[in-house]
Amino acid sequence: MRIACLLALLASCLTSAHAQFSPAFIQNSSYWNDGKAEFNIYDVELMREGQPRHDEALHILVREPFDLQQLVKADDGQRADVIPVLKMNQILHAPTGLYVVQQMHSNFWRADNGRLAKWSLT
Repeated sequence: MRIACLLALLASCLTSAHAQFSPAFIQNSSYWNDGKAEFNIYDVELMREGQPRHDEALHILVREPFDLQQLVKADDGQRADVIPVLKMNQILHAPTGLYVVQQMHSNFWRADNGRLAKWSLT
C-alpha cells in the first residue's frame, strides 16, 4: 500500500513537472550552471499507520554531471559518457509517535532533452 501511495505521489510530481521542465529551461546554462541548489519545504499530510499524519517534504534541485555507465554522479565531468542532469531529491519526514519515518526519492532528468534518466526510492 505504501509503495502504491509513493508511486502515485511520484507520478503526480512528474506530471506537473513536465510543463515546467521544458528542454529550453533545463538547458539554460546561465540559470543552472552556478553550482547552487534550489530547495523548497512543504507541509503535507499523508496516511501513516492508518492515521493522517503531518509531514514535511523537502525538495532539493541541482544540476550535476551524471555517469551514464554507472548511473551515478560523475567525478570527472569531461568524459564522453558523462552528461549534465537536473537531480531532484524529495525527502519526507513523518512523525508517527515514538519515531520518525524518513523516505527519499531521487529523480535525474537529462539536461539535453528533459527525459527521465533514473529514479530511486529509499
